[in-house]
Amino acid sequence: MVVKIFRYIPIISILLIIFFHSLPAQEKTANPETQSKIESINLRFSRALSLENASKYMEAIFEYKSLLQENPYFFDAKIGLARCYYKTGNFKDAESILLNALDQESKDITALNLLGKVYIALGRYENAEEIFNRALMISPSNIETWYGLAQLYRKNGQYKKAVELYQKLLKIYPNEFWTYIHLANSYMEMGEYERAGGFFRKAVSLNSQNPLGHLNLGYYYTKMGILKSKTRTGNPEKFFDAALYELETAKKLDKNIPEIYRAEADIYLFTARYENAIENLKKLLELTGRDPIVLNELAYCLEKTNRYEEAVPIYSEAIIKKPDDEIIRFRNEEVVLRLYRTSLSNPTRKKLAEHHGEKGKFFTNQSIFNRAMLHYRRAIQLDPLNPDYRLSLAEIYRLRGFKERYLFTLENIVKQTLDVNTTEINDLIEIYQSYVSKNVASRWRVSPYLEKPENESYIPKSKIKVLITNGFSLDYLNHSFVHWNLPESFSKILWYALIQYDKIDPILDERPVKTHQDAFRLAYEKKVDYYIMGKIIETGDSIEVYTDIFSANNGKLMKNIHTYFTGNNRIYSSALSIALSINDFVPLRGLLVRLRGDLGLINLGTAHGVEKDMEFDIIREGGIRVDPTTGEYTYSDDMILGKIKITNTDEMVSEGIITQQGLFNRINIGDTVILREEKKTRKRTANINFKNNKSQ
Repeated sequence: MVVKIFRYIPIISILLIIFFHSLPAQEKTANPETQSKIESINLRFSRALSLENASKYMEAIFEYKSLLQENPYFFDAKIGLARCYYKTGNFKDAESILLNALDQESKDITALNLLGKVYIALGRYENAEEIFNRALMISPSNIETWYGLAQLYRKNGQYKKAVELYQKLLKIYPNEFWTYIHLANSYMEMGEYERAGGFFRKAVSLNSQNPLGHLNLGYYYTKMGILKSKTRTGNPEKFFDAALYELETAKKLDKNIPEIYRAEADIYLFTARYENAIENLKKLLELTGRDPIVLNELAYCLEKTNRYEEAVPIYSEAIIKKPDDEIIRFRNEEVVLRLYRTSLSNPTRKKLAEHHGEKGKFFTNQSIFNRAMLHYRRAIQLDPLNPDYRLSLAEIYRLRGFKERYLFTLENIVKQTLDVNTTEINDLIEIYQSYVSKNVASRWRVSPYLEKPENESYIPKSKIKVLITNGFSLDYLNHSFVHWNLPESFSKILWYALIQYDKIDPILDERPVKTHQDAFRLAYEKKVDYYIMGKIIETGDSIEVYTDIFSANNGKLMKNIHTYFTGNNRIYSSALSIALSINDFVPLRGLLVRLRGDLGLINLGTAHGVEKDMEFDIIREGGIRVDPTTGEYTYSDDMILGKIKITNTDEMVSEGIITQQGLFNRINIGDTVILREEKKTRKRTANINFKNNKSQ
């Protein structure tokens, strides 16, 4: 990564001063207002440059705009404004300003070079090449133009052409510091790390007093440390220590370069040395302003060091600045839940719950019920004593046709637990008691929602155990992410999304998992059926997730799920999409829980995906095994005791007609039932791709 800090001279101010001093003496003394205005322009332009150099781009933009409002022809202010737009990723506005500036000064090399860089950022490579060639026609020896052209080659993947260009420049300017830095970064992009290191060190030897040389060498050592950690080769700590040495050296040379503190914080975040990261992040905020992403990182470090009371106000400040940031909000909620674990009526908990209550209402009105349920459940977790959220969640059950669950929520949670004993609630209970009195569960005298095994109406639950590991990785080497705390947060959001599926028992383990071997070992310890790992690529407005489902029996990869979302709700939307795919993937497997002649009752219903006329094989105990090659659940024909064809369904149970296999009836309560297509037709290793240009 290349970092440059420019020191600019306000040329327009010098010209104004020269003009002023060229006036006759009597005019100089006769126009104090002119002199005052010149001094004001000087000060404000210098302030804008200082803000820009300190990476306080938004403040600098405000100052440059103010100058241009007074004088639309202030050329240097236009260039400064365009630079700030470029550095903040606002490339379209940067282009517009630069085109305007070039209408004013068509041969200005600085404007042309910057416009070329803007076009590179916009992916308009042909335009960029045209601009750089135009600049070279005006000034063939301008090294910044050659740097721009080489940058274009690198962006195009033409690394060899970039390297050749830098090497030609070194023949002309053999001691040019920045050429070595650019050349080193080219080799880094080509994966030739050893050669890159040599050129970084050469740059530092040429100018050991330039803090940016030490900063870039620090970047190099950091990447080497990350690479060694990823490949589990060598000693990554040796490289991290070398990086910190270079960064501390840079700090001694200039303690006001924000990128130094950013680089040190990244090392400490990667190595989980949160206390060390805190001081660097505080200094970064001091130098660059209260950026919400940096505030999130600081709060996260405080959270990881159990300083919850300090973390909450910082997360809250970040939310005010970036209210649609799902990760910052989620982490704030997690800390508040820990901090006020026993204070269920805490006002902070209630306030955070309101956000999810409003989201739940919005998605309910849009008939996006799975998303609405996720938000209402989060609202209930934050404010468990508020009956409105329970009633709203129950209403979704009713809208989805789950009358029994709706009744259970009204009777056992809203009325009994929360003591809401109104006439309206009692009337609804009476109405829905009538509805469910003739359903399958009532005819068989079972209570699917009962959790007491000693009760004769109890039936056991059958769930596929899925371990959600804290094993979603980021591209740390190329820093292709925004939130350092994304993997941990996404794992937990995915766990919440999976809770709503009745055939899955999601198990969350928040301990960091770095390798597949560690995840497999953890899955074995937890005695689960499957475990989840993945990779996340995040930009400022999108998230792309590659999720892998593995068999916990032999570690085989079973399925890949690919999701891509943009928009304000992209994190939750991605988690919900992945959860749906996992639910579709896991086998529909349950138990035979009751028998009446040739009729049987299984503990699977419409909530699990059971439909009328589905056929299930009835398998003897211990008859299902794991295929050592594929990792799939399988069984041989001699393990089949019979089949059950579904005739009626409820939410959580279904009944059907049993046909025995063979001369003797060996079917018993407690035998396993598995959907016949799971064995015969379903391709369980297919991949799922889900892309959406804008999330709901």
